[in-house]
Amino acid sequence: MRSIWRFLRWLVGNDGRDWALAVVLALGSLAVLADGGSGGRVPAALGVPLVLIATLPVAWRRARPELVLALATVAYAVYVALALPDGPAGFAVLVGLFTVAAHRPREESRAALVLAGGLLLVALLVGDPTDAGSIVAGMALVVLAWSIGSQVRQRRLRSEDRIQRRLAEDRLEIARELHDVVAHGMSVMVVQAGAARTVLRADPDAAEGAIQNVERTGRESLSEMRRILGVLRGAEEAAGELAPQPGVDDIPGLVEANRDAGVAVELEVAGTPRPLGPTVGLSAYRIAQEALTNVRRHAGPNASARVALRYFPDRIEVDVSDDGLGANGQDPGHGLVGMRERAEALGGAVEAGPVPGGGFLVRAVLPEGEDG
Repeated sequence: MRSIWRFLRWLVGNDGRDWALAVVLALGSLAVLADGGSGGRVPAALGVPLVLIATLPVAWRRARPELVLALATVAYAVYVALALPDGPAGFAVLVGLFTVAAHRPREESRAALVLAGGLLLVALLVGDPTDAGSIVAGMALVVLAWSIGSQVRQRRLRSEDRIQRRLAEDRLEIARELHDVVAHGMSVMVVQAGAARTVLRADPDAAEGAIQNVERTGRESLSEMRRILGVLRGAEEAAGELAPQPGVDDIPGLVEANRDAGVAVELEVAGTPRPLGPTVGLSAYRIAQEALTNVRRHAGPNASARVALRYFPDRIEVDVSDDGLGANGQDPGHGLVGMRERAEALGGAVEAGPVPGGGFLVRAVLPEGEDG
């Protein structure tokens, strides 16, 4: 009894639609066989096991498509060669060939098409070589089943390819976020630590303030990294505890943090400030953040900077300029590349380069589309 129950549980665990299809094909073929009488070359009863061998394995077509196709093709080919009454059993061959074409590599499915089609062609010629119409129709159905299965496979592969490209884009976005957070935080911490070391003995209070800035920047960077990694892990339970992504409204705080780090930064706002979409706001903040990081790295110790936000009806512009040494012949790394990628993803652009009279300018134009 336990064996019976295990078999029934296993049976239910398979796809019920395939079992239903197998049973319908088997019953329909047996009904046609019973109505057809014994007009064939052999008694009709001989066709019963052939029908069952051809149709019932369809229930396993997803797990063992090649085996199902082989059993259905061989059994139905013998059935046709014996000139038994034609019925739905031939549909099992088409289902098996479709499944192989839809789930197996193209080379394997082509081989299956040639073997199955060749075997059925021989069987049709043996069964009734004068019925040219049935032979042509049978071969056309075989090719059609294979073609539909191949199209299903190609569509699935294209869908999987789109998913993989989307995942790659998401990984790139996460890497860019981490780069911006780490680069900005570490740059501020290095500058503040150097300032603390310089004035440690001469001005302990100033050194303590610099060390406090290092601590605050480190905590903020760790908080942003936890937010990014929390999104990466899909930690829904922590979503309420994670800080929201920064936006344009956080740029004044970014400017203040750079002032605390020893960079003379001024903020200018033109136009009427308004709420921006989360993607546009985050991109504006990250571009300003990365540009100020480059100021600290490349502009020199006495350089000053200016951040300008300009609001237009259909876009926002972010300018970060300095009067320092510019890139000074150094490789700016992935920072400018990341800025351009962010802007281009929104349909905007970033211009960056030295300005006449010295210094460096980064100008980002961010259109407001559906996100805004």
